[in-house]
Amino acid sequence: MGSLINFAAFQVGWFACILGAARGQPLWGPAVVALVLVLHLSRTRRPGGEALLALVAAGAGLLVDTTLIALGAYVPVRWLLPPPWTTLWLMALWVNFSTTLNVSLAWLQGKPLLAALLGAVGGPLAYWAGDQLGAITMDQPLPVSLLAVGLAWCIVTPALFRMGRWITRSGRLPDVRGQHQ
Repeated sequence: MGSLINFAAFQVGWFACILGAARGQPLWGPAVVALVLVLHLSRTRRPGGEALLALVAAGAGLLVDTTLIALGAYVPVRWLLPPPWTTLWLMALWVNFSTTLNVSLAWLQGKPLLAALLGAVGGPLAYWAGDQLGAITMDQPLPVSLLAVGLAWCIVTPALFRMGRWITRSGRLPDVRGQHQ
């Protein structure tokens, strides 16, 4: 049952971000995702680790989406941050995704090729849906934009799963030298 609640909460957060941005209410998404995160943290055995994972995911979103925007893969509905920086509602989507890594998508833990496939297919589908709903505009020819998004998500998705497993097991980030902090 926890996986179903987690998946449903993720969907609510995703639609709040996308439809809020598309309808000129970009605060809706981050507000709803904050509630999703609070719900998630209240239901997990390691809330500190999951909160850290959410921060890591937000940072990954800042890096990945800002890069995709700077490369011209897409243009989001703007809110607060100037171009080419990503928007807060897009970073909220990354936080929202992080809540699924150890719950409804936990079956992908330790399966980096499947996680990469999920990213390579699911990432572009989510961005295309965002384009269709009016939250972003794919700036390049659609196949080029989708390929860029797919490549980015193919790389970052297994990394987020690995980071999710590491953080929730140890409660901290790995040291860059491969040792615990």
